[in-house]
Amino acid sequence: MTIRTVHVGARGRGSWPLHLMRADADFEPMAIVTRDPESLESSVEVAAQYADSVFTDLSAALDAVDCDAVVVCTPVELHARDLRTAFAAGKHVLVEKCLSKSWDEACSLVTEAEAAGIELVVAQNYRYTNSTQTLHAAVASGDFGSPALIDLGLHKYRPAPRQQNYPYAMFWDQGCHHADDLQWCFGPIAAVRAHTFSAPWSRYRDDAAIQAEFTFESGATCTYVLSNVSRANEMRYAVHTERGALQWCGDHWEFAEAVAPDDAPFGWNAPAVRVETPSGIPASGEHGVLDAFRRAVAERVPTEISGRANLETLRVCEMVQRAGTTGQVVHRSDVADLA
Repeated sequence: MTIRTVHVGARGRGSWPLHLMRADADFEPMAIVTRDPESLESSVEVAAQYADSVFTDLSAALDAVDCDAVVVCTPVELHARDLRTAFAAGKHVLVEKCLSKSWDEACSLVTEAEAAGIELVVAQNYRYTNSTQTLHAAVASGDFGSPALIDLGLHKYRPAPRQQNYPYAMFWDQGCHHADDLQWCFGPIAAVRAHTFSAPWSRYRDDAAIQAEFTFESGATCTYVLSNVSRANEMRYAVHTERGALQWCGDHWEFAEAVAPDDAPFGWNAPAVRVETPSGIPASGEHGVLDAFRRAVAERVPTEISGRANLETLRVCEMVQRAGTTGQVVHRSDVADLA
């Protein structure tokens, strides 16, 4: 089955589905919907191929073009509008994360998609990256021990707010990747503490940095920081077990076994060994998303990034926002389940 697609938003993050699908025989992009058709002229190749198939309205595109699915890469505040247009036309949907910045709206969208028999897939591409695939395999193997203490921090130099102009945007937009990865690797997050902060030089309307503590149902704890107002880019990721520590080293994971000699000095670090990347992983996170969408539409196979599955990620986003707003610990059970 060749999946014919209409693309809503083809610039920025909207470019990757278009480019990958054009190179994949299982997909056939049919049209582009953009509010600024002239912007496509910067890509001569794209403009030439879709010269007669560029629309400014999704409904008009769906009326004019035969397709099986809609790829939505518009700003998050437009997701509900575009998804419901696709649902009404009976089209499957691949939507960029985050599905919604509202827990209630996300639940409604998933319910509507399922009622209409629509395959809704959310582009949580991080879980298909080399780093997350390797960590998941390492934890699942049990060879490195049971995770107890996890430290994850991402400092970003991202001075321009762009689309992140709403409260807790840094977590709904970026942190949703981390929530998705953490729960895939370590299980459900049971409780959250959080608070937000900023920096004197910030151009964001709202706080654009957050510190949080995640407690997993397994009993493991994760200390977490995400900042869009840092002055340098830095990522740290470590997983401490009874056997030692897994550490992210920029392009691979290493494991240092915690077996110190009796005369080891304070601060002694054990020699580390590289953790092997499992075979058969996607070429990129985006390739993984595309394969999941293919399976969902062509084979009707439930995927790990379906709309319903993604609610477990957005549940954590909602928990973080409630915890940061109230100053209270928020438990998983405090966020109502979707029926």
